[in-house]
Amino acid sequence: MSKRTYKDYSIMNTKKIIIGLLVLTCAVLFFPACRNRAFLRQLQDMELGVKNPSSIEDLQSAISKYQGKIDDIITMEHRTGIWYKILGRRYMDKKMYKKAIESFQHALEYFPENQHVFYQIGVCAAILAKSTLDYPNMSSGERQAYFDLSVSAYKRAVELDPNYTRAVYALSVLYVFELNRPADAIAIMEPLAAKEKKPLDSLFILGRAYYMTGQYEKAIAAYDRIIKTSGSAEQRADAERNKAFVQNARGS
Repeated sequence: MSKRTYKDYSIMNTKKIIIGLLVLTCAVLFFPACRNRAFLRQLQDMELGVKNPSSIEDLQSAISKYQGKIDDIITMEHRTGIWYKILGRRYMDKKMYKKAIESFQHALEYFPENQHVFYQIGVCAAILAKSTLDYPNMSSGERQAYFDLSVSAYKRAVELDPNYTRAVYALSVLYVFELNRPADAIAIMEPLAAKEKKPLDSLFILGRAYYMTGQYEKAIAAYDRIIKTSGSAEQRADAERNKAFVQNARGS
């Protein structure tokens, strides 16, 4: 009778592992769904050493063991969400905005109420909608879809955080300069300008929106406020030019 070497036993163990994996794969693929769940739960119970707990001690032990698994899953999912956010930022750095949107949308599966993720989606979608040179084959319908996505993403960011200034400002710029919706810009920019001590950027947007809606006096007042409060000579000069343009349009 020949002696089995350590190598022989190692090969046999490897074969057993492979056969076990094949059996598990077949069970998952070919068992009905209800039997799949029962089978997988049995495997999990065997792994954790938990089977039909009955006493208080057994139940407490089972809860403790499963809680550890739950905590591990939550930790991994949290990290996965963060990785998707980082990946989205990397795609943005590479100007791969479609890929960035996909990554941020995956991140929302883990952080569904994160205003910053919605803001980044809005930025990417707006860039895609306006990039006629980078995407010359994009249809008008596709461009409009990206504009719509950008608006909805910015709006959701503001809903989650009404004080999210960057999202309010970005949405207002989109309304005024791209979508010809100045009244919508006024509705969200006026409250923001009222809160800020020196709302210079907001006032430029409001001045343009007031002009577009025929509210010339309000537009002039917005530019006057910039002229009085801005420490930037360039901003004051821009405000002076805009004010003169509005005054000419008003006819005085």
